[in-house]
Amino acid sequence: MAENINITKPAPYIESAGQDFLKSARTIAQSPRTAQDLGVPTQAGLDPFSQQAQDLAASQMGLGAYTRDAQGAVTGISGTPGVAGYEQYLSGTGGISAPTYTAQSLIGPLAGQQLTDYTSPYQGAVKQAGLDEFDAQKLRDQQKLQFDALQAGAFGGGRHGLAESDFLTQSALDRQRIASGFDQQGYQDALNQRGLDFGRLTDLARQTQTQGLGSLSAIGSLGTQGQQYGQAGLDTLATANRMQGAEPMERVGWYGNMISQMAGGMPSGYSQQSVMPQGSPAMQAAQTGLGLGNIFNTVRNIWNTA
Repeated sequence: MAENINITKPAPYIESAGQDFLKSARTIAQSPRTAQDLGVPTQAGLDPFSQQAQDLAASQMGLGAYTRDAQGAVTGISGTPGVAGYEQYLSGTGGISAPTYTAQSLIGPLAGQQLTDYTSPYQGAVKQAGLDEFDAQKLRDQQKLQFDALQAGAFGGGRHGLAESDFLTQSALDRQRIASGFDQQGYQDALNQRGLDFGRLTDLARQTQTQGLGSLSAIGSLGTQGQQYGQAGLDTLATANRMQGAEPMERVGWYGNMISQMAGGMPSGYSQQSVMPQGSPAMQAAQTGLGLGNIFNTVRNIWNTA
């Protein structure tokens, strides 16, 4: 007894579209995708403002010269360290024309040339005027002592000689004390002036560093903004490249989805085949007695659409 097997096929135009789809998909699958197609992220080069900020920082901190790669990133520091921006006011490194001394040289005892430089030019005149006034007063007091002794009838006597000797001794001590007072005051004034210079120099160093760091902050901020803008541009370009690279796959996928939807909407059994699995065509002919002519017809009709 013959057995019929039904094979359902899609419509010819659906089958043709499916074959075209597979060819297109295979072509895309066999084509390697480049980094640009994949939208591989890239890093923006160092912004010029950022480079300037780094150079300024190196100058402020007294570093050596930078070595950079092709993108401008620092790869190392070459050469010997330089001079920090504030260092010249503290140690004199780098050379300063004024003032004469550095903050470092103003530490320690005040003596030698520094004492001469910081002593007021009027110190000697003030001291001499004070001593001259003392000497004048001493002469007046000595004359009064002699006049009093003469009035008492004791001038030239032992008591007068003893009193005048004590007066002269005390006057010499007083004069020395006054002179020492002037010297001490002059030294203190010089010490105060040197302290003021020390404060001015350290303040200059502090201001130099503060202003330099302020400029560094402003320039660095500009560099950060530029870096972010440049990176955003590269990221946008990478996204665009990735979308462009994925577009053929999305298009083929959309095409395949449409074919699938159309095939799914077709009625069952749109195209059918009947297969007679009773053996080979020769055996069928022998069994049914169809002869040689019917063998050819049987082979031809196996894959015909019913």
